[in-house]
Amino acid sequence: MTAVISRGIEGPVAFHVANNVLFGVVDTVMADGEAYAIDRSTDSGDAALLVLGAVTIAMVVLVWLCERRARATSAD
Repeated sequence: MTAVISRGIEGPVAFHVANNVLFGVVDTVMADGEAYAIDRSTDSGDAALLVLGAVTIAMVVLVWLCERRARATSAD
């Protein structure tokens, strides 16, 4: 979605890397020093996934707003 909005692949790739790092940090902090497993089965999500989901939605909105502003200034 962000690749289409931004008309490029660089932003989405950078966001993917940052999202993976954030996921690792959030899971490590929320695991209280214990080992954590990434469970992708149904109904396995916890609060960490809500944080990451909110960050993803915020990033898409931010990219959309920036691109909208850039198109408006280039049309003037």
